[in-house]
Amino acid sequence: MTVTHNNSPSAPLNILVHIPKTAGTTANAVLRQHGTGVKHIERFLGKPARLTRAITRSHWLSGHVPFETLRDRITPLTQRPLRWFTILRDPVAQLASHYNWWFEVYARGPHSFYRYGRYFRDLSRQIRSADNSDPQAVIAILREHEPLFLNMQAKFILSPRPNWTSAEITTRLTEFDSVALGSALSPMLTKMTGTVIPAPPRRNVARQGFDRAVFQTPHMAEFLQQAHGRDMALWRAANAAPVQTDK
Repeated sequence: MTVTHNNSPSAPLNILVHIPKTAGTTANAVLRQHGTGVKHIERFLGKPARLTRAITRSHWLSGHVPFETLRDRITPLTQRPLRWFTILRDPVAQLASHYNWWFEVYARGPHSFYRYGRYFRDLSRQIRSADNSDPQAVIAILREHEPLFLNMQAKFILSPRPNWTSAEITTRLTEFDSVALGSALSPMLTKMTGTVIPAPPRRNVARQGFDRAVFQTPHMAEFLQQAHGRDMALWRAANAAPVQTDK
């Protein structure tokens, strides 16, 4: 496939729904080498003029914004064909990585730590002071901060509506031109850039802050089967989906 890198009305606009801790930073680094774009497009959602300029001038956009929100904000502002992409990760691995991020962000130094608001700084302190070898202690934090941690991938790709059927999830996934699974980014990035992309070096890799084995314990597995079930259903559907998912 050849992607035309221009911003004419007929040129497709590639949009990456960047779910935290799914290698989106790595994907953004590759995209920046192959065309003009904007990462963290969430900065512009409340600024229609800047969002319109970004849409007009870019080959690609990326942001921590749910699919439905991006679709509903961008579609009225352009006649360009929109091509949708995302990266999904094993739901337990994504959750453990996200939890670990808030454990380790303090260790990245004051500049990194204090760019976050009080809620996130307090969360980081709470996680660092917890017994993270105890499944019950970790589960208590996950319950307290459920909107931040649990079912994040489903919230980005599906919608706040619960109880999606397997068929509905599969139908939603077909709205994406490509869904990368795990670390297999090359097929998706090749489709986005029109250039064969080898496996890229990982960016923004979290350092190990604690023993993530706690996320593999029977107690945690029982909890996540219910509390994290929407992400697990999405992952199952993505792995069973037709050719647009890239394994």
